[in-house]
Formats: sequence, C-alpha cells, structure tokens
Amino acid sequence: LVRIQPYIGAGHPTDSLVITFVDITERNHVEVALKDSELRFRSIFHRSGVGMFTLDPQGRIESANAALERVFGLAEDALLDHGIDEYVSEGDQEQVRHAVARAFETRDHEVRVRAQLTTDGPASEVDFSLLSVSLDGDAAAYAIGIVLAPIPEGT
Repeated sequence: LVRIQPYIGAGHPTDSLVITFVDITERNHVEVALKDSELRFRSIFHRSGVGMFTLDPQGRIESANAALERVFGLAEDALLDHGIDEYVSEGDQEQVRHAVARAFETRDHEVRVRAQLTTDGPASEVDFSLLSVSLDGDAAAYAIGIVLAPIPEGT
C-alpha cells in the first residue's frame, strides 16, 4: 500500500511530497485464511448428512442445513428466525430454552438435550448438541446445534 501526501512545512505551500509504504502482506494472508475458513465451514455445514443449525443468543434459528430440513420435515425458510423451542413439544420447551441459555453461558462446553419434535419430519424425538461460538473472545455470538440422534417413530 502506498500513500502519497503533500508536505507542507510551517504553513507554506511546497512542492514536496511524503510517500509512505505500508506492507500489507500479513493482512492479505489473514484475509485469505479467513475466507478459506469460512468456505470450509459452509461446505461442511451444508453438505453434512447430519442435521445442523446455528442459533442466535435468543435461541432463534439463523441457518439450517438440508439434513435438518429432512429431520424436521420443514424447509429452511420455515425454520429461520423461529426459536428452536417452537419445534418441540410443549413439555420440552422449557428444557430446550434452558439448554440454549446454558450453551451461551458456558462457552466451549457442549450442552445436550433430548426433546420430542412437533414437526412432520420422520423423527419424533431428537438429541440436540449445542455449542456456543465466540468471535471476539468475549460474549458468544452464536451457537452451533447438531441433531445427534433422530429417533424414528415407533422405536
């Protein structure tokens, strides 16, 4: 990166310039690594045969993969911006909300919860695993959820 600015000494116009060179090689390497990491995560997330989703701190679904759509029997647009607790039985809603809150409170620790689904998918009961992710080392920005074991009806 090159910066060129006029040099004005003691308030008098001059025909001099200040040329500054800034090495941005490291910044470019970091940006490329970040893009690579994002692409890798998106690829794993969307191609996984395991139901996966991300939640905001209020427990609303921010993204869902195709496998989760199949487990829930709902399209992603029907899942987005809804609380994960909306898709479980009334008797399980409080424990799911509590599990989401715990996941955000206990960063870097997996929280598991089993719940009955109220959707039209093939599973009637699922085990969720929740893990919060912090982007800046402070408050968790989102949580990744995985359906560990969709349990088909009748088993």
